[in-house]
Amino acid sequence: LQRLGAGLDRMIEAHERGLLLTVEQQAAIFGPRWDPDGPAEARNRYGDTTQWRQYAELSASRGPEEWQAVAEAVAGLDRALADAMDAGVAPGSPEANRLAERHREVFASYFPLTRRMQVCLGRMYEADPGFAAHYDGIRTGLAAWFRQVVDADARAHGIDPDTATWE
Repeated sequence: LQRLGAGLDRMIEAHERGLLLTVEQQAAIFGPRWDPDGPAEARNRYGDTTQWRQYAELSASRGPEEWQAVAEAVAGLDRALADAMDAGVAPGSPEANRLAERHREVFASYFPLTRRMQVCLGRMYEADPGFAAHYDGIRTGLAAWFRQVVDADARAHGIDPDTATWE
């Protein structure tokens, strides 16, 4: 019962804080540009969603090593996206579709991500100034290019990106 109680306490703390790492651990894992207020802002924005609860559940069971692996997977994906854009990979091509699938796999580290949800994220990456700055800071135009990749992949799976909603 004590282990169960401790696990529940950790889950509650993860739901409230998002990350159960010290600020120093966060900076070491996520890099010097990491904003330690980001998880609290995400909690304020998404705290009432199913996905936040899924994220908190995963977060409660992760230590620094697991978060390091997640951070490395995200950084690797960012590099692969930039390299593909630089190489002229066309949205809708098999290589672009594999990158869209890789994005869903990497982001499943946070919560399950459907193609429809991915379309919504692609829109947000392009439209939200913070997300656009992140992707366009990697490569100018990356946010818009990635949205095109996601939209083309969605179309190939019978999803209209113009009407896709978060599910």
